[in-house]
Amino acid sequence: MGEFTIAVLPGDGIGPEVVSQGVRVIEGVGARFKHRFHLKNGLLGGVAIEQHGMPLPGETVDLCRSAGAVLVGAVGDSRWDHLPPPQKAEAGLTLLRRELGIFVNLRPIKVFHHLENCTPFKSEVILGVDFIIAREMMGGVIHGKPRGMWRTARGRRAVNTIKYSEPQVDEFLRVVFEVARGRRSHLGLAIQDNVLETSQLWRQVCAGIPEEYPEVTVDYMYPDACAMQLIRNPAEFDVLAMDNLLTAGMLNDQGAAIMGSMGMTASAEMNPRRKTRQAGEGVLAGAFGLYEPVHGSAPKYRGQNKVNPIATILSVALMLRYSLNLYAEAEGVESAIEMALERGYRTYDIMEHGRQQVTTDGMGEVVVSALLEG
Repeated sequence: MGEFTIAVLPGDGIGPEVVSQGVRVIEGVGARFKHRFHLKNGLLGGVAIEQHGMPLPGETVDLCRSAGAVLVGAVGDSRWDHLPPPQKAEAGLTLLRRELGIFVNLRPIKVFHHLENCTPFKSEVILGVDFIIAREMMGGVIHGKPRGMWRTARGRRAVNTIKYSEPQVDEFLRVVFEVARGRRSHLGLAIQDNVLETSQLWRQVCAGIPEEYPEVTVDYMYPDACAMQLIRNPAEFDVLAMDNLLTAGMLNDQGAAIMGSMGMTASAEMNPRRKTRQAGEGVLAGAFGLYEPVHGSAPKYRGQNKVNPIATILSVALMLRYSLNLYAEAEGVESAIEMALERGYRTYDIMEHGRQQVTTDGMGEVVVSALLEG
């Protein structure tokens, strides 16, 4: 029996609804595998602004630092859009990542066998799709300075800065090479090195690493060509790495289309420097992580009990696998999702003719039931 502390930050919009199903699954894992999970709730985003006047209270940071992993719902709502950028709900999540040293984002893209007809792709195109999008999280345009908007005599102007250092790029890429070596040893690097000096730095740093990983093949591609290949032949990808430029978000969401819905797409945001459990297999084994679905807060669906919680449940599986080193438990959760889909249960976003549509709570219930069946 293991004992684990998890920080739970439900956030805004549909965040509390999907996180509640993730919590049900964690409790189901505890019941089936005889673990004890200490789940401690904290405030992040708009709900923190309402109660504390800031998107990331200090006690939330302390809570996350004391936990073995963090489960996040989503943040943001138009109610707080009038605030200056550093005070908006979304700024809380960005700041939390910085406080926790998060610099690697992994988004697994794998098509579930029973959802081939839920995507806009032909079944032969998505057959065998199983890859990971790896995104650098601490540099680039998201964190670069100077940034801002100001007025001039000729109207408003704005600036954002893309900035990277060699050590920053090297540390991220070495993690990615390790991830690729543990899979099919094929790394794709999406960079715009024909026009951007920062991308040229990425290519130069990457070129110095493969000698240490002779089994890993590396392909360089421009983001637009990469986007085309994600549509034409997504099964060719194994690990796809990119910087924190805006194109990363665009390519990420193409992965969601391949899976059939944003409601199916999980993510693991990792700090491999910090190990919370005894090391297991791979560079990310036992690494501290923040786990969240990628669909956002979707405030128009708040309170309707209709959104898909599978992305959150898959994020729980990633948490079990990486931060908590509970490999059999992670596989148990993924198998339970497969079983629920095989039995024909669907939320509205992946609904097909002849299937049974269920609510957010309903999908959580059938997944937990399948999990407890073993």
